[in-house]
Amino acid sequence: MKKNDEVDLYYCLASEEQIMLGEPVYLSDGEWLSPPPPPKPYINHCWFCHKTINSTRNPQCSVCSWYICSCGACKLGCELGCKRRGKTK
Repeated sequence: MKKNDEVDLYYCLASEEQIMLGEPVYLSDGEWLSPPPPPKPYINHCWFCHKTINSTRNPQCSVCSWYICSCGACKLGCELGCKRRGKTK
């Protein structure tokens, strides 16, 4: 079975609790499926101030979905990002 097929099967068979706890799913033939590894964090830098942005500590903007830097910037031209930085569009 291909890795993507195993991941799809895991999510089809696992309960919400198993998914949340990262528990394996046991199959009827005695085999089991491991939960997929957690996604790697998104790491980049801010276009405005060049500080590091990390998906594990920077929230996403509710308007443009980009990660919000500590300086307040998100996607260039996003109205909410401009307001956070005290600029008008």
